[in-house]
Amino acid sequence: MTTTTLRTGPFWSVDQIKQTNARLGHYWFTPEAMRFFDSRILSRVYGGRLFVSSERFDDESPRRYTIRAVANDGSVSTVGAFQQYGSRREAITAAEGMEESMLAVWRLED
Repeated sequence: MTTTTLRTGPFWSVDQIKQTNARLGHYWFTPEAMRFFDSRILSRVYGGRLFVSSERFDDESPRRYTIRAVANDGSVSTVGAFQQYGSRREAITAAEGMEESMLAVWRLED
């Protein structure tokens, strides 16, 4: 019998986050949810917990960016305000600014 260990963070890839989210019954990354919000996920994870998503309300609206955090249970929450950033670069710069403090948390837990 093969046992799979459920990852609870830190997360070093968006795939790890998606797998944990799905295994625990969350729906954040389902095709239906992604389509409904016209969501895209940038590929980098910051500090083992943060990633950047973008959403667009409709074809007339601009794409905006949000920093997200993933908890040990795989749930995803918004850091700051939903669609807080008007550009991909703005969101990435903000996430990079938060990265060191997130990594410091992991060092404290070791």
